[in-house]
Amino acid sequence: MESKMKIFEAIATRKALKASYNRGTVTLAPHVLYMRNDALHVDAVTIEREGQPPREEKLGTFKLDGL
Repeated sequence: MESKMKIFEAIATRKALKASYNRGTVTLAPHVLYMRNDALHVDAVTIEREGQPPREEKLGTFKLDGL
């Protein structure tokens, strides 16, 4: 539940978050947290992946269990 509260806070204050995803480090700008198929998901823009900016800026969906 603590991670859910951190995401809510980041959305409300428009802050970025660092997280582990697919064995790497990402910096995300979260936009919305929601339930899909009984699991929490967050839609976020990836700002940085492994210290490098992404090739293109886009909104992605991340399963909260995977972060």
